[in-house]
Amino acid sequence: MSGSVPASRPQSEKNASRHVHPNGFRIALILGLALAGSPWQAAPESIAAPTRVYMARDLEPLFRAPLAEFSRRRPERTVEIVARPGSAMRKELAAGRSTGILIASGATELVSLDQAGRLAPGSAIRLADVPLGVFVRAASAVKNLSDLKALAGPGFARVGIAARASGAIGAESEQALHKAGIWEAVRPKLVVLPPEDLIAAAARGDVDASVAALNQAEAAVRAALIIPDRLHDPLTMTAVLLRDTPADAGTRAVTDFLRSPEIRDVLLKAGGRLPAPDRPAAGELFFYCGAGLREAADDLIAEFGKATGIRVRPTYTGSGCLLAQITISESGDLYMPGEQFYMDQAVGRGFIREREVVTYFIPVIMVGKGNPRHIHGLTDLFRPGLRLGIGEKDSTAIGAFTPKLLAAEKLSYEALLKNVVASFATAPEMGNAVKLGAVDAAIQWDAVASWYLDGADVVAFPTDPATISPVPLGVLKFSRDPAAARSFLKFALSPVGRAIFEKHGHSIDPSRPTFRPKS
Repeated sequence: MSGSVPASRPQSEKNASRHVHPNGFRIALILGLALAGSPWQAAPESIAAPTRVYMARDLEPLFRAPLAEFSRRRPERTVEIVARPGSAMRKELAAGRSTGILIASGATELVSLDQAGRLAPGSAIRLADVPLGVFVRAASAVKNLSDLKALAGPGFARVGIAARASGAIGAESEQALHKAGIWEAVRPKLVVLPPEDLIAAAARGDVDASVAALNQAEAAVRAALIIPDRLHDPLTMTAVLLRDTPADAGTRAVTDFLRSPEIRDVLLKAGGRLPAPDRPAAGELFFYCGAGLREAADDLIAEFGKATGIRVRPTYTGSGCLLAQITISESGDLYMPGEQFYMDQAVGRGFIREREVVTYFIPVIMVGKGNPRHIHGLTDLFRPGLRLGIGEKDSTAIGAFTPKLLAAEKLSYEALLKNVVASFATAPEMGNAVKLGAVDAAIQWDAVASWYLDGADVVAFPTDPATISPVPLGVLKFSRDPAAARSFLKFALSPVGRAIFEKHGHSIDPSRPTFRPKS
């Protein structure tokens, strides 16, 4: 959707806007005077500088009408929507000093900005959880699908999907296809499109189906399948302030609107869901945990609950995504990333009360069952023709650790990238890809590799302190019950906690790794 809401800013402001955003999609919205008795009612005041709201192009149709209605109510304020291709916009925001509000479809879109120090701490507004669906033409003969695996069948010759690099919708769509076990079967059929074109392509019949967010739906298509949440990481649409955005009346007016029932109703009618709370309820602890630690963490939580009666509510994803969530929410009780790199950042930002190393991750090579490519060490990964998987450097602990591992072994990360055919936002995604044959091999954590031994093998290689990753568990300074959070930390360090880690393939003593190199 394109076009603009009528604006009445002075010509000098319009010219300034064009100068600031020469390539942006701009809509100047005059934020109008409130109706009598409305919470938006305000005394007349002079036209203020516009508050910029950044979003990827696929989100613009969703927010345009609500902001147009808001403009009718508050004419003394202006909003400038900047809708651009998501990846390019985030790179510019990470590298620059622009201020305003960013609306993202998921946490993966915030990692690069968080690493660049561009997110304002504690500024998150969780708007709605975003389901994914498979869309077909409204008049299509395709009936409702009972399973995502149908996309691998003969009825679908062309399937639209967003590029992983485009943002959260593309990343989680790809993850869903991997988890459903159909990535290799579907990959030749995929038509990679900008997220904003997915629905139109299905409506025109350019593709037989598109994987897209429910909020993108239009009358010309229908959702033949709602993809189960278990097949991808949560997608939560979130608004967040960019660092150094002034806390003026204009910014407050827009953020108040984004928190309002009116915008929530719009998002729910578009297929969104009420977001799960990111703050612990009374009597519970909220736990940010790296995805590669999930199996051990689930057992720790269960046994801790039995021993103490304290409920722990976890969220699992890549360690970098978790750190971004902690930054923008400034809430929660516990943080356990898969790599010291992320804990060091959390400590540097003043987020951690106390921390301890509770286990270790030791890198290994995951290969297909029977090791058909005859991989016996790190140097074999550089052979031409191998299809390698790798963890995303900014999002996941194993991705951040891989360059350090190779540097310690005097091997070139850049040379390895020549064989990389897929990158993954979590270690479990990568393990699943090796098991299903989507890649020939991957540098993986030992404990995560142990989850997939029914369909993959492990090649261990010699390690030393420089090539072993301590796994820290920290109590967050935001905890409303630090004594309970500290008791969970002590439980993880106890003999019961250590036994749980060992049960799930973790190396408690790095001198006695789970997988040992062949002599």
